[in-house]
Amino acid sequence: GTPAERIVLGGFSQGGTLSILAGLSYPKKLAGIVSISGWCAYRSQLGAKVHAANAAVKLHFSMGTGDPIVTYPLTKASSELLEGIVGDNLSSSAVERGMHQPAGMEMRVASEFIEECLP
Repeated sequence: GTPAERIVLGGFSQGGTLSILAGLSYPKKLAGIVSISGWCAYRSQLGAKVHAANAAVKLHFSMGTGDPIVTYPLTKASSELLEGIVGDNLSSSAVERGMHQPAGMEMRVASEFIEECLP
């Protein structure tokens, strides 16, 4: 199988949320995590769920400032929580979009992030 350190988990919306939770709690070091329009589930408990193997995983978190489904206050709070967990390994961006779908630029940035995680 593929070694965990060659795997980047990623997703959009609920998939991004699941990628964050599954990735941070996974017991083997991952290459990275990508979340577009996701959020942190179990915010008050997330820090306790983080496995040491992924406490400093590279994580890309993108959010829409006008997303009507996953609101900016929720994603902003999630971004701040993730910064407290992975520190400088977080790359976070707020994109001006008013829909619940990724913008082309977000997909390009996510693709570049994945390429950096998997040289």
